[in-house]
Amino acid sequence: MNATDKAEQVGQQAHESPWLDRAIKVGLVAYGLVHLMVGGLALQLAFGDSSEEASNSGALHAISQQPLGGVLIWVVAIGMFLLVVWRLLEFCLGHRDEDDDTKRWRKRTTSLGKGVLYGVLGWSALKVAIGEGSKGGTGSTTAKLMDLPGGQLIVGLVGLAVIGYGIVLIVRGWT
Repeated sequence: MNATDKAEQVGQQAHESPWLDRAIKVGLVAYGLVHLMVGGLALQLAFGDSSEEASNSGALHAISQQPLGGVLIWVVAIGMFLLVVWRLLEFCLGHRDEDDDTKRWRKRTTSLGKGVLYGVLGWSALKVAIGEGSKGGTGSTTAKLMDLPGGQLIVGLVGLAVIGYGIVLIVRGWT
């Protein structure tokens, strides 16, 4: 058996692994939770009720301040790193069912990009969990949007969209 066949066999075993499936579910629910918090913070900002930043960092800090927030932040960090593993496996071994090499490599590159995104969020959550994460500055994108005419409406609509996407992620992860 050559190295390519062995890699394909390992990839197939990982793809069919119930543990990987559970890990992906935890990761997607954690990612959805962060989206719900970001969207909720955006809505609070739009209505003038929040001093938190409506960003991933602000959401992670808001989660950490909740009851059991320390545990939730660790779940988010671990969930994000589990998603990184999944996306790296997809990058290295996945999308073999795609006949077109260009499409296969586009899908693999997308998996790698998502893995990097999850890694950055996981790293941020880890920093918040160990007490080293910053909340960000006052020059955030959200603050700049709020200064625009109709900024509250824009931030509110973006907040609703982010909440909707968070719900989709949680449902997808749960099911």
